[in-house]
Amino acid sequence: MVDKLEIITGLLYAAGDEGVDESTLCEVVQLTPVQISDMTRKFHHSVLEIRKLGDSYFLMANDSLTP
Repeated sequence: MVDKLEIITGLLYAAGDEGVDESTLCEVVQLTPVQISDMTRKFHHSVLEIRKLGDSYFLMANDSLTP
């Protein structure tokens, strides 16, 4: 079974530069904003990270890829 962090990551990947509004994530995975924040902090990948900018979340390259 797919866990909620994998669902969030997939949604953010599909959304690309548009990101996903926090309220939409909460509705889709049925979590509170605090739970979403806590869960996205647990995301670990060698070159990607989940960032919140304003009211939206984005899947972005981390600083290790910055020239």
